[in-house]
Amino acid sequence: MAHFNIKIDDKLNFAIEQIAKSNNVSKSEVVREALRLYVNNMLADPINQIEKRLEGIEEKLSKELYRYNSLLAKNTLYTIAGRQHLIYYNAATRGNDEAKQLADRAWNVAVDRLKKPINEDKKDD
Repeated sequence: MAHFNIKIDDKLNFAIEQIAKSNNVSKSEVVREALRLYVNNMLADPINQIEKRLEGIEEKLSKELYRYNSLLAKNTLYTIAGRQHLIYYNAATRGNDEAKQLADRAWNVAVDRLKKPINEDKKDD
């Protein structure tokens, strides 16, 4: 255990003596415990600040994830509606069989493009 020599004023010395007597411990034990609590608090404060910042970040990420999911769902609905409109248009102008073939071909092209990395997909255009 390390040894420290410190100077304290009389009021602080008196308070330490009273705490030591009331707890039936040495003055050194009172000072050690006080320093330990103080140092732990000093170390914990930045950790608490970091934890609070992380909670704020998690909250913002959660909101953004909800927003992203909502936009993705909306985009999906628009895509489905657009695809259905195109099928109805082709059915009206070309007939049901050709509309079905066009829809299937378009679907297969979309699936094939999704299987390729984005960079390769742009080379085909």
